[in-house]
Amino acid sequence: MKVFIIFSFMVALVGPVLSFEKTVDNDGFGLSMVETYTGSVGSVLLSQNQDNEGDAFFDEGDGEAAAVEKKDLTDDEIGELNDLYNRAVREKNFAKQLDVLQKLPEDAISAKQNIQIAQLELFHKVEVEDKENSELFKTDGDVSKSLKVRLSGIYREAQQLYIDGEKKIARDMLIHSIYLHRRFFKAKKFLEYGFDLKVGSYKVENMESKYWNRSSISFYGGNYLSSIDDLEILTYLDRKNQEIYDRLGSSYYMSGQKKKAIGAWETSLFLVPDNEELDDLIDKTKKLLKEENEDNKRRLAERKASEKQDEETVDVETQLMRVAAKRDQAYSYAQELKAQGFSAIVEELENGKFAVKVPKSELNKGTKKEEKK
Repeated sequence: MKVFIIFSFMVALVGPVLSFEKTVDNDGFGLSMVETYTGSVGSVLLSQNQDNEGDAFFDEGDGEAAAVEKKDLTDDEIGELNDLYNRAVREKNFAKQLDVLQKLPEDAISAKQNIQIAQLELFHKVEVEDKENSELFKTDGDVSKSLKVRLSGIYREAQQLYIDGEKKIARDMLIHSIYLHRRFFKAKKFLEYGFDLKVGSYKVENMESKYWNRSSISFYGGNYLSSIDDLEILTYLDRKNQEIYDRLGSSYYMSGQKKKAIGAWETSLFLVPDNEELDDLIDKTKKLLKEENEDNKRRLAERKASEKQDEETVDVETQLMRVAAKRDQAYSYAQELKAQGFSAIVEELENGKFAVKVPKSELNKGTKKEEKK
């Protein structure tokens, strides 16, 4: 008791008390310093719009992500860096993206990439604070491996959505990650720096319910594209929910995306293998898709053959028979000419009308029917 009183007295003399609670291991999934944390990693300038979607920009003087010294680079070196950057984008490796962009000369960086640099520096700042936080408060981990993987996936997708401009969805995903683990430090800091949302200024809730209910309204209302948007977000929030993939497959199917429907349904079938009805539906859809592909190939071949025929008749001297305002009128008249034995040609004009022509050689000789007689 005496030790505690003396320690409290010393802290009061030194300055404001830093509020904190027990944390977990150093992977960033434990809250350490909570609501009043005022770390010294770097100062932050927050810009906020009406929807709390503003990007956070901060000084370059304190964080490890401060601007590096630019070197004169050859065109080949700049090309290699751009290749590295594009690869990092595909892999969603945000630290590598920042590293490459900081090495590029300013005149080789696009306006979009300049915005991304500020966003990537935000991510870096959160990582730095999370590392300091974890090293300061080390205890035995209380988060399962599966939850760590799930939280990492949600956090990574939230970062990508943030860069892509889908701020509201990114915000919802971060809030959901906190719902899954109330002491998820990185998600809280991301919300604070990226959205100007400090702990206590937002409601922690189950976003799965929100998006699932909204997808139901869209799906049963026939708005399948909106249903797909919500269900695709749900696949990030819960990758092992068979119902999500069931409805996603149906939404894809109803919107004419049969290949994606098969992929979603097969995921559902993998999660629940005993669904014979779904297995049968997948087989039927695969057959239907195969038939559609074959039909598309046939129509493509016919179109190419028609284009080839048009090219062959370019040099043929023709006689204009009629100009029709509409395509169907032109082909209807061309069909009449074919019935008379002429090789009718239909050409679309620059003004949007359609010219119907026949070879002059056939007109000079008379119809083929008359020749036979």
